[in-house]
Amino acid sequence: MKICVIHPKVCFKSGQMLAKILDADRVNMYESDRTDFTAYDVIFNLGSSTRIKGNTIINSSDAVRNCIDKRITFKILTEHNIPTVAYATNKKDIPDSWDIITAREDANGNRAKSLDFYTDKSEVPECQLYTEYFKHEFEMRMVVFQNRIVGRFIKEQVGDTWEFIEAQAIGLKHMNNMCIKAAAVLGIDYVGFDVVARDCEDFAILEANSGATMIDSVAKIIKKYIKGN
Repeated sequence: MKICVIHPKVCFKSGQMLAKILDADRVNMYESDRTDFTAYDVIFNLGSSTRIKGNTIINSSDAVRNCIDKRITFKILTEHNIPTVAYATNKKDIPDSWDIITAREDANGNRAKSLDFYTDKSEVPECQLYTEYFKHEFEMRMVVFQNRIVGRFIKEQVGDTWEFIEAQAIGLKHMNNMCIKAAAVLGIDYVGFDVVARDCEDFAILEANSGATMIDSVAKIIKKYIKGN
């Protein structure tokens, strides 16, 4: 089986790890204008929205776009009654009931990029996206691959980086089911959901990462499903 992992610049390390574990070729789409990958049996797309030709493609470009643009992500999740944050795309539509307003200058950025918090609606600038801050006790990274949960991690910030601590599955059935459903409605095969939670039943999906940081244990499970070993 010939496999190629493709990724944008920001997913370089994850693409490198996955390609090594799958014994696959790798193409950084930031450095290449290649779009024809029909020479491969499987293309594993880690977060690239470039339209490509291929046989079996894990993560279509359209599905990646559904995850990259958070306005689309929240719209789809809301339409399918999946727990997520309340949002608005126009300042005038921000409800007065929001205690803390999260303003995003760029709706395509990662969660910490161009993100500011306000308690006074009059001080909020014009931005691409606004969300109601979800007060929470902990944050999870839930990883879905082809309709299965393949990783559950508690996220802890250490300096400027995140650490992922493997979590038990006990008590997470509802969160598991909602993340699997979220992946299905977004059309995404491999995704890491950032979930903020008050407890295991009261939570909100905050972000869908189509090029989620690859964790060794997850990559090995993916290898098993793709290659059978």
